Amino acid sequence: MKKEYLLLVVVIIGLVALLFYQKKGRTNYQLPKLSPLEKSVDRLLIEKAGELVELSLVDGKWVVGTQQYRANSDRVKKIIAEVKGLKLTALVSEKGNYQIYDLVPEKKF
Repeated sequence: MKKEYLLLVVVIIGLVALLFYQKKGRTNYQLPKLSPLEKSVDRLLIEKAGELVELSLVDGKWVVGTQQYRANSDRVKKIIAEVKGLKLTALVSEKGNYQIYDLVPEKKF
């Protein structure tokens, strides 16, 4: 009976040690480097579901499309700041099975 308890304790200690020393979040792949965004952005192209919207900086003001309707400059600046701050953190799929993550071509940016 004591041998069984001793064996059980040794197995439990071994499993706890394995869990403790196992590296969490270990990655077995190399993330690509993002090329830095230019310091001055004077044009943005936004495409969604086949539709293309162009934002341009004209005379210090952001405008939309060829008709040059005035755009909300604060929102455009926030978009640029978000894009400049993008960082790659994890690889979603090595097999290319993006549908289960809802990463379909219509939603890419």
